[in-house]
Amino acid sequence: MASKKSDMEHIPTSPFLKKLDNYWYHYKWHTIIGVILLVTVLICTLQMCQKPSYDTEIIYAGPHSITKVQQGDIKTSLSAFMKDRDGNGEVSLNLIPYWVDGDMMTDDKYDESDRGFMQQSSMQNKQNFHDEISAGDVVIYLVSHELFLEMMERGCLSSLTELVPSLSEDVLAKDKDGNATACGVTLASLPAGSLAGLSQLPADTVLCMQDLRFLNQLFNKNQSEAQHAYCKEMMTALLTFTLP
Repeated sequence: MASKKSDMEHIPTSPFLKKLDNYWYHYKWHTIIGVILLVTVLICTLQMCQKPSYDTEIIYAGPHSITKVQQGDIKTSLSAFMKDRDGNGEVSLNLIPYWVDGDMMTDDKYDESDRGFMQQSSMQNKQNFHDEISAGDVVIYLVSHELFLEMMERGCLSSLTELVPSLSEDVLAKDKDGNATACGVTLASLPAGSLAGLSQLPADTVLCMQDLRFLNQLFNKNQSEAQHAYCKEMMTALLTFTLP
């Protein structure tokens, strides 16, 4: 019996198994965390691959709460000024709305009991809106005059009179001093502003576009340039549209 026990004690161990056992002892948690991170990255990558493809995206930010019906109307109206950029046989637009109401604390259209929560939501949406500008993935914006002035302060907007020299001063948005600026146009002053969905936006809504310099060009400069050129063509069509 003792001899059998002695034989078991001298069973040779694989060098590979010894190294594996030693590695697991010292790096167990490193490995587990690494696997979790890898799975997370794979899941995020798959989700990005499954994200719908759009010809372009447009952001609305302001005090108007856009319903699904109105969102559909706006997308239909704006799609008439678009071309099939990705060549999939259809025109597709993603409208990203951010409800931001800077006057909500003094406006009696909101119940006093709801104002705290709604103010927090408005502030978070405003931060998300500015994050979108910093990300540089969207070119065309529909914004309240208040947010338009904030975009002007960032110096991130293109001159629309350079795009369409024939623009009348009457359609140009006003800067903080009340002077006409080439950085935006008042949507309601354009014939396109009377189209379905767009006509329901507040009267001070400003149509503007982010300059190419502020787009995300870190990974694909050519793609950003192509996107900006596409949006310039769309913006030109919007600014020069006349009702039949």
